[in-house]
Amino acid sequence: MRRGKYVVYGLLAAWVALPIIIGASCPPPDDPAFVSIITGPGSTTGQDLPNCEQGRVCISILNQTCTDTEVILYIHDGYDLTGTYVTRTAIECCESDNATEPCPCYRCGSDTGEMQLTPPELFQPQNRYEIADGEVIRTLQGREDQLSALGGRITISIRCEEVKTIGLEVGLEGELPGLVQERAGADYRCTGVDLDCTQSYTEDVACGATIQYTIVDRNNCANEDLTVFRIETNVSADCTDVQPTENTGGGMGGG
Repeated sequence: MRRGKYVVYGLLAAWVALPIIIGASCPPPDDPAFVSIITGPGSTTGQDLPNCEQGRVCISILNQTCTDTEVILYIHDGYDLTGTYVTRTAIECCESDNATEPCPCYRCGSDTGEMQLTPPELFQPQNRYEIADGEVIRTLQGREDQLSALGGRITISIRCEEVKTIGLEVGLEGELPGLVQERAGADYRCTGVDLDCTQSYTEDVACGATIQYTIVDRNNCANEDLTVFRIETNVSADCTDVQPTENTGGGMGGG
């Protein structure tokens, strides 16, 4: 199920966690963003989103449960030059006006890194992202108790042209990839070039911004053995003010 996304701006919260940055450290923005993290019914903790930098998308994963939790990040770069994700063929998709046999209908943005994957397409082993040291599974420590401010967090920085579709799987320690407790996504980087086709899904996070997945417990740490996972998704900048550049590449995307 897709989660609501919203953008919140304001003052830096009282508690600030030092994130682990993989890829590149990001300079402070002119207008820092923060999100109000829901930690349980009637309980919130103000927490800033990690900064990002121009030309990159930062993905922050924060564990606000009281349970050590495993995560798998899924990334696809938006390219499909070989037709892996082609779902139909037709005469009108052929480049030659004299074609007599149907040709593959490449999907919107497949030749410019702007193709959106559906959740079933994204959550496949080939799209698992190596977070660190060649490993695709990362364990994030939980909060000590209900009164603790923050649990474990990791932030990954990826060049915009290397990420289009994003998703997250969450499970109990030692159970992924087999037993998934919760998923978030697919979420999408904002389209950066003018396309002659229409994207199928609303897009979420701007290039140069941070998307944060906050893992929370619906039971608010009442019993570690009865953790019910939920993932809240927030961004520091959405697609509202994104101005796509002219696409000078031409090509296949948009059948």
